[in-house]
Amino acid sequence: MKLSHKFIAIFLVAFIVGIPLMAFTIFYNFEATKDKYIEDMYTSIDTIIDNYFEHEASELKAILKSYSTDTDLIHALKSNDRIWITRNIANALYDRAEIDVHSIYVSSPMDNIEMAFGNLSYAQLSEMAIVQQTLLDHKIHIEFQSFYDHLYVFAAMPAYDDLKLSPTGVVLIGRTLSIGKVTDLTENLNVFAFEHLLMDDKASETLIEKGAEDTIWMHFPVPNKQFAVSWLHLKFSLTNILALFTGSMTTIISIACLTLFAILSTVLFQTVKTSRMIEKNVGQIESIASGMYSDVLPEHGAIEIVKLSKSVNKLANDLERQHRMIEKSYFETIQLLVKTMEVTDHYTKGHSDRVAQMARSLGYIMQFDKVDQLYTAALMHDIGKVSIPQHILNKPGKLTEEEFELIQNHPIAGHKILEASFVFEEVKEIILHHHEKFDGTGYPYGLMEEAIPLRSRILSVVDVFDALTSDRAYREALSIDHALQIITRDSGKAFDPFVVQAFIDNIEDFIQHTAQYDSSEKAS
Repeated sequence: MKLSHKFIAIFLVAFIVGIPLMAFTIFYNFEATKDKYIEDMYTSIDTIIDNYFEHEASELKAILKSYSTDTDLIHALKSNDRIWITRNIANALYDRAEIDVHSIYVSSPMDNIEMAFGNLSYAQLSEMAIVQQTLLDHKIHIEFQSFYDHLYVFAAMPAYDDLKLSPTGVVLIGRTLSIGKVTDLTENLNVFAFEHLLMDDKASETLIEKGAEDTIWMHFPVPNKQFAVSWLHLKFSLTNILALFTGSMTTIISIACLTLFAILSTVLFQTVKTSRMIEKNVGQIESIASGMYSDVLPEHGAIEIVKLSKSVNKLANDLERQHRMIEKSYFETIQLLVKTMEVTDHYTKGHSDRVAQMARSLGYIMQFDKVDQLYTAALMHDIGKVSIPQHILNKPGKLTEEEFELIQNHPIAGHKILEASFVFEEVKEIILHHHEKFDGTGYPYGLMEEAIPLRSRILSVVDVFDALTSDRAYREALSIDHALQIITRDSGKAFDPFVVQAFIDNIEDFIQHTAQYDSSEKAS
């Protein structure tokens, strides 16, 4: 067999074996990424559900507190005025749609009163644990309980005597949380595009399980102290959830296959060409050996080696270009998530682009290496906000402690999103720490000074500057001078003084970036 034929056979074997092996490797990595994404999605949904039930319990608790020391209620219990209790407790709560109470229980053993209203009986309400617990410790209690495949949230409070000091009975109210009643919850979950929601008492052995065809189920327990009294079951389409991953995987496998084919084809071409030259030279040597001295060896061997080297360099350039195409595919995928975030949080439109432009300029000014990574991190620094409910992101008023804690989690959420790709190994660390403060009072880990990566310190300054000079849901944009006063005031506290000084010294450049972006937005 000729040498060129052997190289062709090697090419075919390499191509036949290499394509499936490469496709399997990419597919395996994407499958791991998909599993991680689904786990993170479960955690985010679980947080939303917990917040919803906590909100429902807080509402009932607030309603009860308004009656806890009501003088008329105390008098009605003491005088056994059942008509007053029916009119002012039962009807006032049960018949008002905005309060949405479905069961009421009033009991005062000292005054020989026990009354129940709504869709549950005396026996069911009186035997609840929180009734006895409230009578014992004289405190307001919250409990979730399941009746007839419906989940209820109950709040019980003590009823006091004339001096409003010693409890004599208990008032309990309950609200059913059936599927038709959890509209607020389903609205918050719509961002995850679930297909169906069930609520029942059926326990699930696994929290995430594969369903029929191309679906998955996620099961969320509703706990009452140490055990689950009900379960929420959400159905999702894997096609919808993982379309982003599937599209990216298909693109990357296609690019990789074409790259492998191009590389092997080019190598084969150059190798066959060289082998044929060797075969020709061997033939010429055989001719000389047979006595045909007129045939001489051509003196161009060194030149062919140079040509071969140039071909290898060309292959290396082709491989690098294809690698950049793969990186671009990853980057476009993340940009899609950034645009998704802008849909849910409208005030951030343009914020990431402006911050990215300013961060890159400040990186060049400070002669910082890997400026492109700083630019990429700035462009995606708020990507973790896709896990935050829209009503919290766009809330015009002051955030509650729980809401602010959820907001503070977005750097960690962004870090988890980018963990799927090695391309963003350094970028995700910049994003994770861009809300740390120089004096150690930032989040999520309270790092300080040099412990905070320099690129995160640079991102922090330009991020705050653009936020201050942009309209927000809770305030209008500040003037540039006012924003600079705030940044200067917090130098050494929230910000690295060295970075702040470099930023202020070149403020005109950053103002120009902002103006250019705003002009392009208006033109478009």
